[in-house]
Amino acid sequence: MATVKAYMNFCQRTHTVTVTQREDGDFDVHIESDCEFVVDYAELLKKITMEDLTDNRTSSITDPEKLQHIMGPCLAPNAVFNAGWLEAGMFAKSLARKAKQNVISFEDLDSKT
Repeated sequence: MATVKAYMNFCQRTHTVTVTQREDGDFDVHIESDCEFVVDYAELLKKITMEDLTDNRTSSITDPEKLQHIMGPCLAPNAVFNAGWLEAGMFAKSLARKAKQNVISFEDLDSKT
Protein backbone atom coordinates (compact mmCIF):
# COMPACT_ATOMS: atom_id res chain seq x y z
CA MET A 1 0.00 0.00 0.00
CA ALA A 2 1.27 3.48 -0.87
CA THR A 3 -0.36 6.74 0.14
CA VAL A 4 0.32 10.19 -1.31
CA LYS A 5 -1.23 13.51 -0.26
CA ALA A 6 -1.70 16.40 -2.67
CA TYR A 7 -2.15 19.82 -1.11
CA MET A 8 -3.79 22.32 -3.46
CA ASN A 9 -3.18 25.65 -1.81
CA PHE A 10 -4.86 27.62 -4.61
CA CYS A 11 -8.24 26.07 -3.87
CA GLN A 12 -7.45 25.04 -0.28
CA ARG A 13 -8.22 21.37 -0.95
CA THR A 14 -6.41 18.21 0.07
CA HIS A 15 -6.47 14.89 -1.78
CA THR A 16 -5.25 11.65 -0.20
CA VAL A 17 -4.59 8.82 -2.65
CA THR A 18 -3.92 5.23 -1.59
CA VAL A 19 -2.99 2.59 -4.16
CA THR A 20 -2.83 -1.10 -3.23
CA GLN A 21 -1.59 -3.85 -5.51
CA ARG A 22 -3.96 -6.77 -5.96
CA GLU A 23 -3.02 -10.43 -6.34
CA ASP A 24 -3.87 -10.26 -10.06
CA GLY A 25 -1.27 -7.50 -10.59
CA ASP A 26 -3.76 -4.65 -10.97
CA PHE A 27 -4.14 -1.90 -8.38
CA ASP A 28 -7.03 -0.66 -6.26
CA VAL A 29 -7.27 3.13 -5.98
CA HIS A 30 -8.85 4.93 -3.04
CA ILE A 31 -9.08 8.73 -3.11
CA GLU A 32 -10.30 10.92 -0.26
CA SER A 33 -10.79 14.61 -0.91
CA ASP A 34 -12.66 17.66 0.30
CA CYS A 35 -13.19 18.67 -3.35
CA GLU A 36 -16.46 17.59 -4.93
CA PHE A 37 -14.84 17.31 -8.36
CA VAL A 38 -12.09 15.01 -7.12
CA VAL A 39 -14.69 12.95 -5.25
CA ASP A 40 -16.48 12.48 -8.61
CA TYR A 41 -13.16 11.51 -10.22
CA ALA A 42 -12.55 9.02 -7.39
CA GLU A 43 -15.90 7.34 -8.06
CA LEU A 44 -14.80 6.70 -11.65
CA LEU A 45 -11.26 5.55 -10.84
CA LYS A 46 -11.36 2.53 -8.54
CA LYS A 47 -8.85 0.28 -10.33
CA ILE A 48 -5.78 0.84 -12.49
CA THR A 49 -3.35 -1.41 -14.34
CA MET A 50 0.40 -1.32 -14.85
CA GLU A 51 -0.29 0.04 -18.34
CA ASP A 52 -2.25 2.92 -16.78
CA LEU A 53 0.90 3.78 -14.80
CA THR A 54 3.25 3.60 -17.77
CA ASP A 55 1.36 4.85 -20.83
CA ASN A 56 -0.01 8.40 -20.52
CA ARG A 57 -1.68 8.15 -23.94
CA THR A 58 -4.06 5.38 -22.88
CA SER A 59 -4.07 5.71 -19.09
CA SER A 60 -7.40 5.60 -17.30
CA ILE A 61 -5.84 8.01 -14.78
CA THR A 62 -5.88 10.73 -17.43
CA ASP A 63 -9.02 9.58 -19.27
CA PRO A 64 -10.87 12.76 -20.34
CA GLU A 65 -14.21 11.23 -19.32
CA LYS A 66 -12.94 10.75 -15.77
CA LEU A 67 -11.25 14.15 -15.70
CA GLN A 68 -14.20 16.08 -17.13
CA HIS A 69 -14.51 18.34 -14.05
CA ILE A 70 -10.84 18.36 -13.01
CA MET A 71 -8.85 21.43 -14.04
CA GLY A 72 -5.35 21.04 -15.49
CA PRO A 73 -3.41 22.31 -12.46
CA CYS A 74 -5.12 19.84 -10.08
CA LEU A 75 -2.57 17.50 -8.51
CA ALA A 76 -5.00 14.65 -7.80
CA PRO A 77 -4.18 12.69 -10.99
CA ASN A 78 -0.45 13.19 -10.34
CA ALA A 79 -0.94 11.85 -6.83
CA VAL A 80 -2.50 8.70 -8.34
CA PHE A 81 0.53 8.27 -10.60
CA ASN A 82 2.94 8.80 -7.70
CA ALA A 83 1.15 6.42 -5.34
CA GLY A 84 0.87 3.85 -8.13
CA TRP A 85 4.55 4.10 -9.00
CA LEU A 86 5.47 3.67 -5.33
CA GLU A 87 3.20 0.66 -4.94
CA ALA A 88 4.49 -0.91 -8.16
CA GLY A 89 8.09 -0.50 -7.01
CA MET A 90 8.95 1.95 -9.81
CA PHE A 91 9.84 4.55 -7.16
CA ALA A 92 11.79 3.33 -4.14
CA LYS A 93 9.81 3.86 -0.95
CA SER A 94 13.08 4.58 0.86
CA LEU A 95 13.80 7.42 -1.58
CA ALA A 96 10.24 8.73 -1.14
CA ARG A 97 10.73 8.73 2.63
CA LYS A 98 14.00 10.63 2.21
CA ALA A 99 12.62 13.15 -0.33
CA LYS A 100 9.36 13.52 1.66
CA GLN A 101 7.71 15.70 -0.99
CA ASN A 102 7.86 17.12 -4.47
CA VAL A 103 7.00 20.80 -4.76
CA ILE A 104 5.58 23.02 -7.46
CA SER A 105 6.85 26.52 -6.83
CA PHE A 106 5.56 29.72 -8.42
CA GLU A 107 8.67 31.71 -9.26
CA ASP A 108 9.41 35.10 -10.75
CA LEU A 109 5.76 36.10 -11.04
CA ASP A 110 6.53 39.78 -11.40
CA SER A 111 8.92 39.30 -14.30
CA LYS A 112 8.04 41.20 -17.49
CA THR A 113 9.50 38.48 -19.77
